[in-house]
Amino acid sequence: MPRVALLVLGLVLVIQVGFILSQKPWSPTPHTSWRNYPQTITAAKDIADLVVLGKVTKIQRGDDHIVKLSNGSEDRVEVEIITVQIEKTYKGEKQDQVDVFREPNVTKENPQYKNGERYLLFLEKPDPVWYWYIKGKPVEAWNTVGPQGQNLIMKDNKIKTSANRDSSGQFSQFEGKLLSEFESEIEKTK
Repeated sequence: MPRVALLVLGLVLVIQVGFILSQKPWSPTPHTSWRNYPQTITAAKDIADLVVLGKVTKIQRGDDHIVKLSNGSEDRVEVEIITVQIEKTYKGEKQDQVDVFREPNVTKENPQYKNGERYLLFLEKPDPVWYWYIKGKPVEAWNTVGPQGQNLIMKDNKIKTSANRDSSGQFSQFEGKLLSEFESEIEKTK
């Protein structure tokens, strides 16, 4: 009897080791998370402190944001600061340009900005004011209100909404439409 039990235990051990070795190694998956995830244009505009149309003029790699964890280790968040020259302000204080914070990992909900591209941006100012750093110098940067806060304007003035990457529906109805149609909807939300 002890021999059979030993054989069974040995077989179980071999199966467990085989299963563990057959698994793919773990690798981190980049992701971006937002404090807000508005489901309508009205909600996005209500959350936003600033709604603008602008053109990307500069993309800079910021200093990593380092968070000390309770176990003594560190969590590092890569930082990118996007400078946008403002063409039109729909909500908020008019200004010539704005800096926008972005985590540089590229995901479906966090597409990469490119120099020269135009965007309709729904932005919120961090509260309390949060400074990011570029080469040790502080930069006050805004955040998009969620993936819906970053809407690419194509060369033909048609919109590529960031909301086509989620299920909210209202933003995605403007996918491929002219900017003027989106502007009309923004104006209605006053």
